[in-house]
Amino acid sequence: MHALLFFIDFFPLPLPPDMPKCKRSRSPSPSDAFSAEGVTNRIPSLQRPPITPRPMRSLPKKPLQTPGNKGASGQLNFAESYHRASVDVYVDEDLQTSRVFFPTDVFLHVLLGLPKDWESDEPMQSLITSIMKTTAYSKARAAFKHTCVGEVKHESQLYDDYIDMCNAATRTIAKKDGQKDTLWSYRQDHNALLGSSAKLTPDVMSVSEKLWKGSGNKKRTGHGPEYPIGWPQTQIVQDMKAGLRSLDRGSTCPYTIIGLDGLDPRDWNELVHAVEKAEEREGLSKDFSNNLRNARKRQLQSSPEDTRVTKRSKSHVPLHAIAASVGQAPVAPTIKASDDSGDRHSVSLQCARYALEVLSSAGFRSHSFGLLIGLNEIQILYYDRSIIAVSQPFQMVDLEVRYRTQCLTERRFVAVLISLQRATLAQRGIMEYLMPDPFLEVYRNYTEDMAKDPKTLFIGRQIKLQVNGKSVFVTLGRILMRQPGIIGRNTCVVEATSDAWPGKELVVKISWPASSRVPENEFVDKITESVEAEGEAAAWVLDHIPTVLHSQDFPLPPDSPGSRLREYLAGPDVNERPGTPSTSGHFDEAGDYAQVLFDVLQVHRWIYDYPRIMHRDLSQGNIMWHVRKGRICGVLNDFDLSSYRGASGGSSKQRTGTRPYMAHELHDLDTNGDPPVHLYRHDLESIFYVIILLTCAYALNTELSDSGSYLHAVKSSPCRLWLSMTDTQLYKEKCVLITDLNGRSIPDPDDSFKGFAVWINQIHAQFEMGMINKARARRAAATAALLDDEDMDVDDNPPAVAVFDEATLDGAVSYASILGIMKTFGKDDSGKKRRRLQMMYPISKED
Repeated sequence: MHALLFFIDFFPLPLPPDMPKCKRSRSPSPSDAFSAEGVTNRIPSLQRPPITPRPMRSLPKKPLQTPGNKGASGQLNFAESYHRASVDVYVDEDLQTSRVFFPTDVFLHVLLGLPKDWESDEPMQSLITSIMKTTAYSKARAAFKHTCVGEVKHESQLYDDYIDMCNAATRTIAKKDGQKDTLWSYRQDHNALLGSSAKLTPDVMSVSEKLWKGSGNKKRTGHGPEYPIGWPQTQIVQDMKAGLRSLDRGSTCPYTIIGLDGLDPRDWNELVHAVEKAEEREGLSKDFSNNLRNARKRQLQSSPEDTRVTKRSKSHVPLHAIAASVGQAPVAPTIKASDDSGDRHSVSLQCARYALEVLSSAGFRSHSFGLLIGLNEIQILYYDRSIIAVSQPFQMVDLEVRYRTQCLTERRFVAVLISLQRATLAQRGIMEYLMPDPFLEVYRNYTEDMAKDPKTLFIGRQIKLQVNGKSVFVTLGRILMRQPGIIGRNTCVVEATSDAWPGKELVVKISWPASSRVPENEFVDKITESVEAEGEAAAWVLDHIPTVLHSQDFPLPPDSPGSRLREYLAGPDVNERPGTPSTSGHFDEAGDYAQVLFDVLQVHRWIYDYPRIMHRDLSQGNIMWHVRKGRICGVLNDFDLSSYRGASGGSSKQRTGTRPYMAHELHDLDTNGDPPVHLYRHDLESIFYVIILLTCAYALNTELSDSGSYLHAVKSSPCRLWLSMTDTQLYKEKCVLITDLNGRSIPDPDDSFKGFAVWINQIHAQFEMGMINKARARRAAATAALLDDEDMDVDDNPPAVAVFDEATLDGAVSYASILGIMKTFGKDDSGKKRRRLQMMYPISKED
């Protein structure tokens, strides 16, 4: 992972806490972390097992998003109250496009850090044996096994014995290693975790035993902790189900990792073949195929989910069916379908929700581990900002199967507990090297105020920076914006102060953009260089771009799961860098908003003309302001998704933007799943939608809201529905708006913003005219193509087809046309004429 910190002395366009940062869409890129072509090209098959793409029929055809604009990370500000349904669609998209299925041996070695030879390593095997022989572990294991063999009506029957197994193991490991703290597991199923409005209740949680002891909770309770714990104190989230069918068997994973044995872990027929060969070597039962058929029949009767997989490939057989069929093993326990077990998709979504909260509602986390238990089997889950890794399931407790393949031995479960207990905080995803976390061991540090108001989480905590070779401490304040998400940049913007910059109101922005992208500070530096090259005439530009006081990368520790994964995959992006800011501030006149928007229009075009940078993400959250020379200046911020004009790299071809503000054409993909080329006029259309959403979905009030803003939501505004719409829905809505000849779809601004009505109507007229021009040109071209020389008289001439200017919709939508509309606003002091706004860039270099 890389992290950049930006310090900015300007303010955002006032943004109330219920205004979501909405989803960014994505497209395929050669630099995508898990694009099949990109990875296989980097990994010779003889040196590294490749990631093998295997799209399943159930997956919709969607382009892969890039880490910089992916999934839920662009959807909502975590400090806002939101419902699960509002982010589930984006989390689900992450699951469908970024989930990678790992063989158990590869997962344990790469992501948990177990040595390749752990199964033959004498100290490791000795420790595993000593753990399994302890009275506490043996007793818990026997009770857990007895429960699994019986009739499991509800997952809660499994909780206590499973927790006792885990705690017995981690305590033994800590004692033998001389560790002072233990990874302690407990029930959380009756209490929602604090620190988030999502109100999620995982079944089992793992935290520091010191934290548990200091919390006032009892060691054992059937109803969860008496004194609730929050997401910032979480280390491992565990979910339990009563049935095996809840486990992810990889049937719908878009990618898989080939195992060290050369087998695809999803190809059950190959595993069956491997077991058959092993059985022949061991001289065990010769009736393997009959036993396998019978076990498969039992499995299908108890697990309807597998029936769907069988229809795709009749040779696919789950590992637990293989285990129950070999030799003279007893019949596997009957698993009755229950509401608790659910189907695999809903369980995957549930586990991903937990990961989202760990990455977005705790302290700074590089990744999150989770455990999913289905009866007596377990699989490990790993989430960071570029991949969701799912291990092949394996058994925790052997249900008396005579023949055991290496991947089914329960000693592997104990090895996982050893790895998690011995892992450092950084290896568990807690970025102590960036900022010490006081909430992990001392219960009282996580105050009631912090639990109720997540924006206070970082108040008083310090980040240590290196500035010109010297250590500089920056003290953090309230969180201004934090994007929840699994895959993506997950930008966090925090108020800050520092003695190194006395008297400045600072903002720190930390995010994780893809390392393959041009860093945001490079774009800002390029703009500054262009200003210097153009001289005094361009000096005004510096008042309208971020003032970057410092930027810094924070690489992952070399022994972290992300670093090992990047090394294993030999090159693709695995983690990321950071981005830009925002501070609280306000202004209370509609004319001030108009000047800020007009400034942004001009500086956006200058940046497009001179350093030749396409911003590609104009939204309300990326438009800011500060005061220069006694006047308010609009600031164009956040160049995370920008690209150089004419760039041939993947980022220039991706569909980018914040969803409600994206140009309508960018929501629509062609038959190959590709978006149209991002044009300058698409950014102009985004400005149009910023104006609409600002003035129609909000009212300007003379009283400050609870968030310190003069903006108040107009909840009855139909425009607010845009904030949670999908690409398909927004495409239809915006098409109706842009092409509405009667003007019925044009929203009316709130009375407090009524001065914007002229802008909205005139800009709409330009886009409407442009789309009419485009439709006429398309029809003319189609007619000309249909006409044949044989159908015309000798004296007739074929109709001339004019060349259509796609870039400006035949001149209707250009910088000059929009500038002419926005240069005046409302009324001047006389009340007779429109007020002229300050203009800095009247003529584009390319006009």
